[in-house]
This record gives sequence, C-alpha cells and structure tokens, in this order.
Amino acid sequence: MPADYGKIREENIARYGWDTAVLDLLGQLYSERTHFIFELIQNAEDAGATEVAFELFGDRLELRHDGRPFTEADVRGVCGVGPSGAGPGAANRAGKAADLTAIGQFGIGFKAVYAYTRTPQVHSGDEHFRIENYVRPFAAEPVAGDGTLFVFPFDHDTVPAAVAAAEIAAALTALQPRILLFLRSITRLKVEGAGVYSTTVERVVMEGAGGAGGGRRIALTGGRGHREEWLVWQRYVEGLGRAESVGDALDAGRAES
Repeated sequence: MPADYGKIREENIARYGWDTAVLDLLGQLYSERTHFIFELIQNAEDAGATEVAFELFGDRLELRHDGRPFTEADVRGVCGVGPSGAGPGAANRAGKAADLTAIGQFGIGFKAVYAYTRTPQVHSGDEHFRIENYVRPFAAEPVAGDGTLFVFPFDHDTVPAAVAAAEIAAALTALQPRILLFLRSITRLKVEGAGVYSTTVERVVMEGAGGAGGGRRIALTGGRGHREEWLVWQRYVEGLGRAESVGDALDAGRAES
C-alpha cells in the first residue's frame, strides 16, 4: 500500500508552516547547480542499486535505478528537511548513524534538485507521488517500468528549460569512469538523451587480482574505448565510538593498465 500522502502533507505543514519561501535556499546548496547529479548517484548507491541510468529530455531529466523500492519512511525522508529524513535502506542502517559510507539518506543533499525543478516525481514500488513546495507529497499517476524512477521537470521559475537542459547535458557528458571507483554497489552507469554523449560506464572487481595488503584490483571502462585499472584498499578509522569504515578512498593507488 502507498503512503498516506495527505497525512504526510499535514504533518509537514504543521512542522514547516505554510510559507516555504525560506526553503528556496535548498536549491542553492552548491556553487555548481549540477552537483545534484552526484547526490542522486549517492542515493542510488545507498539504495543498493547496481545499475543507474540518466536520460535527458528537453523538458525534464529522468533517473532510473534498480535499488530497493521506496517505503513510507523513504517518502517522509525525501519530503523532509534535516537529519530525520531516511532514504532506502534506513532500516538496514539502524544503529549505524556514524557510518560515513551511508551517504544517500535523502537529507539536505537531495534538495539540490530544486535548483532546476519545483515538482520532482518519484515512482518506486507502490509509491507514486510528486513533491510540491519542497515538503508536500501528492499522489501521481503510476508509471510503468521496473525499479525506481525519478522525474525532474524543468519548471523552475528562474531557470529556463533550455538552460537547464544545456547545463545538465554538459555535466552528464563530463562524467568520468572514476565516479564509480569507490562505490560498493553500482557497477553500471548509463547516460543518454538530448545533447548528451551517450555512454555506459562500468566497474568490475577483478577476482583473484588483489594487490599487496589485500587491495582490490578494479577495472573501469567508459566511452570511446576508455579503460583504467586501479588498486584500491580500505582502512578503518578509530575515534567514532568504534572502528568504522570510511570508504576505500582513504588509501587508493592506480595500477598500470
């Protein structure tokens, strides 16, 4: 059963008030508006997705991934502001608030999408809704297809659709295979659409090819025949109440390809 969007709206109106003008700042979180692309990839990673696909149209951007479907907690998280928001997999992270690799929790970072859109839509599992005024969900017509689909219409009153499409096309085309290097779940990232150089980036952990000290050998491939091989290690950092993994990026070295 889908979440009770009306109830969530009422709760959020009581929490944030009727005037959401102050939340306009959420679309200005980063100096580059297209940074929201990285936030979306991070959220998909946290949802356990293995494949992510961006498709750009003249009037909207769509993102699909095969991660865990939305729950009511995810609806509340994506419609909330602050650390109380919870993204896909929140239950699996119970008691792991200090886990720095759990980065896609639909917190403030997701709100960067509002640099380009006023009414993002989410279609995932039983949940089909659009968000208005940043924190108010409304039921939307279901969309066919598997996995989770985000739709970001270019309806921002200060960013024309043509400008949005051009900026996002440039950012998607500029994505490098290394964006997947330190992720644990996503192995394939596809970008395509209007003005985008269509390409698929893939990450493969090469079995039995680890380096000294237990490092992993990872191959990255992308468009135009691009290929890289890396050795990646993982370390644990004390001082967070217990030893916690902060990700492979703490100690990584490039291998000769």
